[in-house]
Amino acid sequence: MSEYLVGDVRHESVKIRRQAVWALVLIFLVLIPSSVWVFNNLYTTAKKSAQDQLVSIATLKTQQLEEWIDDRYSDAQTLGVDSYFSMGVERWLNSGRRNDLSRTQIHQQLESFVIAHHFNGIALFDQQGEWVLHAGDEVLDVHPLRSRIQEAMTQGQIEFVDLHWHERDAHPPAVGFIVPLQVEGRIIGALYFVESASRYLFPLLSHWPSDSQTAETLLVREENGQVLFLSHLRKEAAEPLSLSFTMTDNLASAQAIKIKKGLMEGVPDYVGQSVLAFASPIKGTSWV
Repeated sequence: MSEYLVGDVRHESVKIRRQAVWALVLIFLVLIPSSVWVFNNLYTTAKKSAQDQLVSIATLKTQQLEEWIDDRYSDAQTLGVDSYFSMGVERWLNSGRRNDLSRTQIHQQLESFVIAHHFNGIALFDQQGEWVLHAGDEVLDVHPLRSRIQEAMTQGQIEFVDLHWHERDAHPPAVGFIVPLQVEGRIIGALYFVESASRYLFPLLSHWPSDSQTAETLLVREENGQVLFLSHLRKEAAEPLSLSFTMTDNLASAQAIKIKKGLMEGVPDYVGQSVLAFASPIKGTSWV
């Protein structure tokens, strides 16, 4: 009788263990799909949040860049269409530039404009595109711009001079604006305004509004079939305007130039790391 009871107890114990095992199996079968579902939802939510933040920041920076360019156009044009200033320049040029008092007055006006509007320098050109006067920092390498200056005067429109080096060791990269000088609708010369990229452009690009160890803003343009990096880089010790890749490379920067605007996921950056990126063109420039 006792042996039967012991056997029965053992039989019940095995039965209970089997039931427990099956219960655990069922729990795992329920938990695994649930965990996958939860993970996928968390991943999708986090990804959407990252995308939204990226788009918001890129849109904000694009807006800030475009507003800065518009402001510089407006500032430069203010002096270009100032009839009092233009008439003074015309009288001085017509006198053969012999009037030292007029020259001093024009120079003082340009110096005051440089200080008030935070340009680095302004160069004055006559109707033949000859450089006759400058204020502020010395404006270098103007001879390659003579065709652009003549074009601006012929068209009667402002010309944007893209980001470029003057002297690599002495000056940081700069942007420029060529403005025709007008007197009663006649073009009598031109002004070339120069602004260092280190004044506003580069600080704006390097600042990221949230805490991140990897995020950065890249300014690029296409040049001679290559994508050229215009600004400082976070992951590469390269000077602005010195790093480039062919447009056929499947990089985020090359894709950005091709699509002009939109999200890119899982594309390599300039050091080969897979990134999430958003491209946006900058109105009035060749920049993305």
